Formats: sequence, structure tokens, C-alpha cells
Amino acid sequence: MKKMLFTGILSLGLAATSLISTNFAQTPKNIKEWTYLIYINADNNLDKFGVGDLEEMAEIGSNENVNIVVQLDRAYGKPAKRYFVQKGDTNMVEDLGEVDMGSVKTLTEFVEWGSTNYPAEHYATVIWNHGSGWNKRATNGVFKGISYDDQSGNHITTAQLTGAAKDIRNILGKKLDIMAFDACLMQMLEVSYAMKDDVEIMLASQETEPGEGWAYNDSLKELVNKKGLTAQEVSTIIVDTYDASYDSGSQGNSSTTQSWVDLSKTDALVDALNVLAEQLMDGHKTQLKSAVASVQKFYYRSNVDLIHLLELLSPNLSGEASDACKKAIIAANAFVGHHATHGSKMKNSKGTAIYFPANGYSFSDKYLKLEFAKVSKWDEMLKSFYKASKTRMQDL
Repeated sequence: MKKMLFTGILSLGLAATSLISTNFAQTPKNIKEWTYLIYINADNNLDKFGVGDLEEMAEIGSNENVNIVVQLDRAYGKPAKRYFVQKGDTNMVEDLGEVDMGSVKTLTEFVEWGSTNYPAEHYATVIWNHGSGWNKRATNGVFKGISYDDQSGNHITTAQLTGAAKDIRNILGKKLDIMAFDACLMQMLEVSYAMKDDVEIMLASQETEPGEGWAYNDSLKELVNKKGLTAQEVSTIIVDTYDASYDSGSQGNSSTTQSWVDLSKTDALVDALNVLAEQLMDGHKTQLKSAVASVQKFYYRSNVDLIHLLELLSPNLSGEASDACKKAIIAANAFVGHHATHGSKMKNSKGTAIYFPANGYSFSDKYLKLEFAKVSKWDEMLKSFYKASKTRMQDL
């Protein structure tokens, strides 16, 4: 599975020289409609897939409407390089040597360099790597975060994404149009909340992604040839081409999810969930336990689909609790701009996940440090539920 932590190292199928152009000249700084800044951290066991995705981009290439700009750091001691991708030519423009792609400073430096040299009216930043959701664990085993660099041992946490989003907004002088994750398990409300003030749209998968990740050739074919695309339209194209590519399409057949959310509607959703959480802390433990037992879960079983959870709860609530749940469903559906799923295992995936560990023993205290946890009553509701229900893992 791509963009989850593998146990083995993949062998490299392509020679490094196949990527490098002898043309180091950059294009003139004319302002285009879109610049796609794709941050490929393949300094890990995803090296082969990073090479493949760069070559997919070169099948389409930049044009008069769109800049495709890439920073690729490879494994096996190979240096990081920057590319201005043109049709049939990856066009390396800068050799950086070894860099730490798990550092937010490296990410923001790339965005500053890319937006300065390839200016546009709109920008999408894509973070390509392993992904695992909302937090960081400083122990061996599963880490939660994004952009794992095996050489440095570093990665970007959710809290650091907040700072990065603010820095990028300052660099661009406006909100970033799209922050996208070609990675696993990043489409969670906790992650969305971290960037809500500085990014318009977040695009990611609730579930793990296959090794090939996005179908860049499929999506870019549409993106470079259509003028006047809004951030919503760009995001919908990426979601739909990704979904089609794994539905017996260019990348085979796999169970997948992909969605984009409107971060301007984050606060309204959190407010609605807070009202519901207060109601759920006042009884309703049996109804909540039943809903959690049946809800759509993802690779990490503590990640559950928020909308599906609310829909399972709603018929079993009454009075103020029922009204609060219905309002939360409306807010959650407004928050999710567009989603697509493939495969029966993901049929109840509806666009955004939230943290709901199976029992109090598995609840992470580090969750309380998230900005989402500081302002929401979701964690208080979880603790109330565990205390009242004595829920055990085997019950769910």
C-alpha cells in the first residue's frame, strides 16, 4: 500500500539518468492560471513510485495555462532535485543535494521558490508521501503525520501543518487555494481544522492509497487543457480521475477513497458537533455504542467516517439530541465538497473521518494537544462515553 509504512524496501526499477534533462533554463515569469507545487518525499521505500509519478506528469507537461513544479527527494542517498515539468521532459532546474523533506522549513522554502519562479493566479500544494492522520508518536511503530524522510528520521506533524499553512499564506499573500495530500489517511476533521484559517480546500484520502497513488497523467490531461478552473473544479477533477483510475482504469482495481472539503465551513461543523457532543454526554451511550460498532472504519480502526456515524445515530435519538444530530449531518455534508469511493469495503465512506478509538485504554492523550481538541467537545464526549459504557475492543 502506498503512503503507509512498509516493512520492506522496494527495489528501484528506473535509472536516475532517465529523469534528468540537460536543459536547466527556467521559463519566463509570466503569470499563469495555476501552479501545481508537488512535494515528493520519496526518501523512503516509496522511491520507485516517486519516479513513476514524475514520469506520469511528463506525459502531459506544463503549458500556457499551468505550471507543474516538483521537488523530488529520492532514497538510497540520491539528492533532492527541483523540476519544471514539460511534455516529454522533466527538465531539472536545481540540484539541492541532501535535504530533510520531513521538515516544514523545507516544504515552505519549496513553495516560496516555486511561487516566485512560476507565479500564477492560483496555487495547489501537493504533499506526496506516507500519511497517517492527526498526530505524532515518538516511539517505534506506527507514526501519525505526513512526509516521512527515512534519512533524517523526521516527519511533519499536524501541529506543524498549521504553521506551514500560515507561512505559505504569508508567502503567497493570500490563502492557499488547495492543500492536497497524495498520501494515506489524511482526510480527517482534526487535520482539516489545523489549516482552516489559511487554506481554501483540503484534498485527501480517508483510507490508505495504493502504491501508485494519484493518476497524474489522467488528472493533468484535464487540468492543463481547461481554462478558468476554480479550486473546487480542480479538486473535483482530481477526485474523479483518481477514483476512475482504480475502477478498472489506468491503475487497475483497488478499494479507494478520495475527497475534498471546504475549510471555510470547518467552524460551522465544529459548532454543530459541539452541540451534539453535549447531548451525547447526557445519556445516549447505548445508541452511540451501536453506531460505533457499525460505522465505516479505515485502516486505523480509530478513524471512522463522521457522516456515516451521524447517520447511524440519528434514527435512534429523540428530542434535542435528534435535532442536534440532524444539524450536524447538514453541516458535515456542506463541509464535504465532493467525494468518490470504489470498492464494497469503502461503500459508507462519505468524505471526512474523525477520531473514535474503540475504548478508553487506546485513547491517546496527545490528541488533547491538537487545536481541534482544544476548541471542540469531541474529546470530552469520548471520555464520557468510555466511562459510562465500559466499552472494550472486542465489543466493537
